[in-house]
Amino acid sequence: MLFKLTIAGFIVLLILCLANTVKYPGSVRAEFAHPVKLNFFATISIGLIFLSIALLSDSAGVSLTALLTKWEPPLQSIA
Repeated sequence: MLFKLTIAGFIVLLILCLANTVKYPGSVRAEFAHPVKLNFFATISIGLIFLSIALLSDSAGVSLTALLTKWEPPLQSIA
C-alpha cells in the first residue's frame, strides 16, 4: 500500500514539474543558471533510481542486500 502511494506521489510531482516547465520555461531556464537550484534537478533521476531498486526487489523476489552481496542460494544435497 505504501509503495503504491509513493509511486503515485512521484508521478504527481513529476507531472507538476513538467507543467511548470511548459508554463514557465523562462523560470526553469533561470533555475538551471542558479548555482544552488541547479542541484535539485538531479533529484528526479535519483528518485527514479530508488523506485527502480524497490521495483526490482518486489518483482524479482530478490532483496537488494542479496544483489549487492552476491548472495548464492545454498546447494541442495543430492540424495
